[in-house]
Amino acid sequence: MEIHTYGTGTVFQEMTIRSSREVKKRFVHVHIYITGKVQGVYFRQNMKQVAGKSVQGWVRNRADGSVEAVIEGRQSEINKIIEWSYKGPKTAIVENVDIKNENYTGDFSSFEIVPDY
Repeated sequence: MEIHTYGTGTVFQEMTIRSSREVKKRFVHVHIYITGKVQGVYFRQNMKQVAGKSVQGWVRNRADGSVEAVIEGRQSEINKIIEWSYKGPKTAIVENVDIKNENYTGDFSSFEIVPDY
């Protein structure tokens, strides 16, 4: 929302309303770190399944016991992955999800499970 004051002191508010179509078209790049009991519970495989063909990027296990993912796609699809990450598969115990928004690159053409780090 933008607020403009004109010569008489009258304040007018201009609101930009975006259609749901515009929001769905927006592409984003997100880096996610998930901690807890997230290894040995098929977290990566399930994330790949949740991502389907609508999200691109990668997921991997880290030496500290966490899972790391870099994902790109439409904001609405990324939101689904983020929401799922807070619970993970049934046998996971998610303690924390750290999300970092980064610049969209468009570098990925699929979603892969990559070697551990």
